[in-house]
Amino acid sequence: MPNRIIRADILTSERVNKLSIQAECFYRRLMSIVDDYGRYHGNLTLLRSSCFPLRIDTVKEKGIAGWIAECEEVGILSLYTINGKNYLEIDNFGQQRRSKSKFPEPEVEGESAIICEQMLSDADKCSPSRSRKRSRSRGEAESKKADSKKAKRISEMGPEEYLEDLIARPEFEGIDVRREVELCRKWCEKGGHTLGRNRIVNWLKRSEKPINIKTESTGPRLEVVR
Repeated sequence: MPNRIIRADILTSERVNKLSIQAECFYRRLMSIVDDYGRYHGNLTLLRSSCFPLRIDTVKEKGIAGWIAECEEVGILSLYTINGKNYLEIDNFGQQRRSKSKFPEPEVEGESAIICEQMLSDADKCSPSRSRKRSRSRGEAESKKADSKKAKRISEMGPEEYLEDLIARPEFEGIDVRREVELCRKWCEKGGHTLGRNRIVNWLKRSEKPINIKTESTGPRLEVVR
């Protein structure tokens, strides 16, 4: 198992603070098993046995999938798939890279939503009791199906088309998307990070929107007499 440097910044991280206690415990254990690039298998069974070797009987795959979803939601972890296999990557892992990564690099944003949903589905299938108890409304099912279709569509976009899609998203309104993407690219080149679409989205989510200050005239309008 590789040695890891756990920095004190994690104690004051706003993103980590948004996690549940269980998800934060999983995240900290995950740091001990990922490679120097912050990557590891996305297989739930492998994650459970590797992160909780002495708690196999109490930690369930359903819980692992939920904690992964929490970590991805706050932007500290990304899921991706290569050649039909699932992987994950810790964002900004910041460890010394002593060798080539054991796992393939992530490619595109949009696949993680599909993977996470599939992982949750697979975890339910492993437990007939949970499967029987699980009930979703038709509206929720249709919404998830629509999200999956959108994710697949995004993964098929070219670079410029994807950039235009980001610019059009309401969540990034007021942000100079092109400028931020270029800054993200330079940051990745400098630090030797992978410029994936998930990383771009997380970068944009952390970007500050400009503050528009509107001034209103309270006094009478002055005219210059010549």
